[in-house]
Amino acid sequence: MLVTVWAVGAPGSLDELTRLGYYHEVDLNLTVAEPAPDTVVAGTTVPLTLVIANNGELDASDVELLFATDSLVRVIEASCPVYSETFCRVGDLPAGSAMEVTVTLAIDPDALGRSSFLVAADSREAEGNPGDELAQQVLTIVEEADVAVEFSDDPQVVGPGGEATVWLNVYNAGPSNAYGIRVGFDPEAFSIEAWDCFSVGAFDCLAFSGAGPINQNIDISAGGSIHYRLRLRAPLSEGQRELTASASYARDTFPANNTAVRELRIEDKVFSDHFESSFLSRLP
Repeated sequence: MLVTVWAVGAPGSLDELTRLGYYHEVDLNLTVAEPAPDTVVAGTTVPLTLVIANNGELDASDVELLFATDSLVRVIEASCPVYSETFCRVGDLPAGSAMEVTVTLAIDPDALGRSSFLVAADSREAEGNPGDELAQQVLTIVEEADVAVEFSDDPQVVGPGGEATVWLNVYNAGPSNAYGIRVGFDPEAFSIEAWDCFSVGAFDCLAFSGAGPINQNIDISAGGSIHYRLRLRAPLSEGQRELTASASYARDTFPANNTAVRELRIEDKVFSDHFESSFLSRLP
């Protein structure tokens, strides 16, 4: 803003006027406070603290923070009112003062790679020192998830040569979508007559049905799951048999639940109707 000052000389020189012009300016300065994350996990939220200062001699009015994001990152919350995820209104900022604004970013569960979060500070007054009212935080987005595998509890007993239906379930507790989960199931004592696959979440099964051992690379979205319904044929010999399945994932946060083990007893059991389970299992 241009301020015009008229200086009046001493008595006897009233006809001598000197016009003096000088500027009072707003100088907004914006920085990302440390510590600020460089690496973030897809599917999580990340808080950032922005420090906005007015280093000029003029009060800044109606200060706003303008956000520029890509499809991988968006602003979901801030300590100033947020509008359309693109800007927030800070208010007036007196000369020589500063304030902190906390911004929460949401990282897309499917994001991977690099993203830039850009912020600019603006006011109703002209900026006297352009350039330092801009701030940038470059984020490297990585994928992490908690993948787990488990069997259904039933059945507990099957007759020799009989058929048992067992469910094999693979879950992704997030926070990221998980790609390339290696699922393996090849029981030694049982043959897999057939299997069906059902999915929950954004990704489908690799195949919806099949037969024989399962050895697949599958994708599961955050919060999603894949379910195999297995038709197992028992051997003719009685005894306790073990079923083991695995679901391995390179960036698993809790690999202890990547293996599932349960037992299935083979027994020629006689029921109250005097029919044997092995005979019943062969009925259509």
